[in-house]
Amino acid sequence: RVAGPLRVGKATEDHFLFGEDSFAYWAAELDRAAQATDPVTVGALQSHIDSMTPAWGLRPEARDLVIAAWALLRKRAWFEAGAAVTPPALGRLRPNIELRAEQLPDQDAWDAARTNAAKLFGYTIPRTYLTGSNVAEFAAQVRAQAGESVSELTHLVGELDKAHQRLGAEVGDDDRLAAARALHEQAQRLQNTAGNVALIDAMAGLSLPVALETAAQIRVDAARDSRSLRNFKWQLVDPLHAATSQPGGNGDAARALQRRLQEAIAIPGRALSDELTAAENKLVEW
Repeated sequence: RVAGPLRVGKATEDHFLFGEDSFAYWAAELDRAAQATDPVTVGALQSHIDSMTPAWGLRPEARDLVIAAWALLRKRAWFEAGAAVTPPALGRLRPNIELRAEQLPDQDAWDAARTNAAKLFGYTIPRTYLTGSNVAEFAAQVRAQAGESVSELTHLVGELDKAHQRLGAEVGDDDRLAAARALHEQAQRLQNTAGNVALIDAMAGLSLPVALETAAQIRVDAARDSRSLRNFKWQLVDPLHAATSQPGGNGDAARALQRRLQEAIAIPGRALSDELTAAENKLVEW
């Protein structure tokens, strides 16, 4: 009832057709308006529609539907005050919103980036269609999630490094510390990647020494694990080290405890804080 007379699309019995052909009238009008202004703002397009002759006399929500449809067709991203925004409801488009033409990633990279972001950050963008607006929103959310992780991972890497030194343990390629270091590096990279397409490509090609689900747990537990490592009674480790060189039952018990503590620190996928609590209780009993 609206789309047809408004010339924004064509309804069939079981489909709604929207594209260059069905939107040709408005595409040509708003393409001309966009070429005459820089930056392209909602206000400029609204003014162009309002000044057309013969006048269409469109209500604000109908006029905004035309603009939103043009932005979708031309794959424009929505920005306000320099930041990506979700398109407002029809009838509430603000004149100062910019509609930026942006390069888009490949579909495969877009799909892979969304999958990896869901696994690592637990973030799922509600709109999965490859548009400039969705790309901008996704990139902004990933940068924010990565940025929030950097500080906590910095502390975790520092505490794990000290723990390895105290235990005299080497770092394996897929140890918790190696995974935390790699995750910290990737989080910094994502946070500092300026271009949206570059960020999506980086997210799509993300490679870590452990599964993304395991890395996600390391990220989520980073603050708690840092506290557990910092508060652990490391003074109990010195007599344990001395006892590992002893023969007999006492030496065997010391070596078993040391091995348990090293594995708790090193093996990702386990609840480190729980492992440390159990190891500390065993140390006190010993």
